[in-house]
Amino acid sequence: MCSCNPFFRSLRTVAFGVLILVAGCAPDISETDFYSLHPDPDEVGPGTLVELGSETVDGVHVTLFAREAPHVGVNELYVRASEGGVVIDEATTSAVARVDSRSAPQQSSTAAKADDEDLLPVRVMFLQPKAESVQWQVEVRLGLGSKTVAAAFDVAVEDGLWMQELERPGDDSRYYVTWVAPVRPSTGDAPFELAIYRQTEDDFVPVEGAVLDLYPYMDMGAGEGHSTPYAAPVAVGGGRYVGKVNFIMSGGWDMTVYVQFGQDEQRTIVFGGFTVY
Repeated sequence: MCSCNPFFRSLRTVAFGVLILVAGCAPDISETDFYSLHPDPDEVGPGTLVELGSETVDGVHVTLFAREAPHVGVNELYVRASEGGVVIDEATTSAVARVDSRSAPQQSSTAAKADDEDLLPVRVMFLQPKAESVQWQVEVRLGLGSKTVAAAFDVAVEDGLWMQELERPGDDSRYYVTWVAPVRPSTGDAPFELAIYRQTEDDFVPVEGAVLDLYPYMDMGAGEGHSTPYAAPVAVGGGRYVGKVNFIMSGGWDMTVYVQFGQDEQRTIVFGGFTVY
């Protein structure tokens, strides 16, 4: 008696559906090259809630959490807050991340409502040299009606795929190309946002006027693969570049980004090995 896996949950399983029709039973997907490249997103959870720190400020107890190790680029962190033992279920959240004398570009404040775990989301961006682990201070700000509470936490930030460095001829500055959105890629047509910053001694300066192009690619194994519909990002100000990508299949993807500054030679970076859910 064979036990067939439910391959038809997404388009990425069409090839295995053909095998079912021909052979009557699907192969063990966990032993295939395809599966090693594209684990079932249904089996990839959001991660365990990890406490990064806890502070009490002006009578408000604030605890900062993450569902994965804080990494370069944009992170979705979470705050659980209470005052007088009563959970705060609505607040305007924002964060300022600092390292040395520099502050990372601040993400927009959000009017947030707590989820079923009493967590309020807050986004923060980290920019640092590749292949390094750096200690940051993250100041989380909660707007609670007439008052604002700011709690500071020390956060270790790891390297990762969501930010890549870019060299520019004749310029020793560090240029960072950061994936901004979507924070958690999923199938379907959605805005795709990148940001470019130059690190100076005192700040991270937005880089304007770059020309960008993309090439999303899904490796199907055995030398086969495909792209997906997209619109190249264009400048919207503040070092941000927004386009669109329609991820037609869940699983593992690479995103090649082509960047050109003025008359410079076009440069290439790759956000490699991310999962689309």
